[in-house]
Amino acid sequence: MADFWGSIIGALLGGAVAILAGLLGARWSARYAALHLRAAQMHDTLVMLYADVYADIAKSEQEILHLTEPMMKMHGTGPDRAAIGGRILMLSPKSVQTAWAAYLADFDYLRAYVHGATNFAHGGLLDADDKQIVGCEETIAALKQAVQEHLAAQTSASAH
Repeated sequence: MADFWGSIIGALLGGAVAILAGLLGARWSARYAALHLRAAQMHDTLVMLYADVYADIAKSEQEILHLTEPMMKMHGTGPDRAAIGGRILMLSPKSVQTAWAAYLADFDYLRAYVHGATNFAHGGLLDADDKQIVGCEETIAALKQAVQEHLAAQTSASAH
């Protein structure tokens, strides 16, 4: 008779453990799915932000060509830098924020340099190896690197 009651108690405890494990497993699975969805949404948000950064970089590279190549014209407008900057401050690490600020400062300085210290306004061009042009190209490379490093780090972190 003791074996009978032991079997019943064992079966009840085994069933309770199975139910509890199922509930905890479902809860863990839902939490994991929510975290994975959040990471995927953040990645998509960063990709859209950095696509805008690259669009701005393309516009700046067009500006460099306009300053250094005969017959190159500026076309269209670039993305809204203030909106990009705000999103960078909210979503990006300090390395990207610093690279973005340096990029903006270098191109502001380049524009002042072109209009104040060169004969560009009178039809002259800058040399491709002008120190201001080279500095802007280096700043572009640094911004691209910071963006790529952040995306790579964010992608590998969301994969875990």
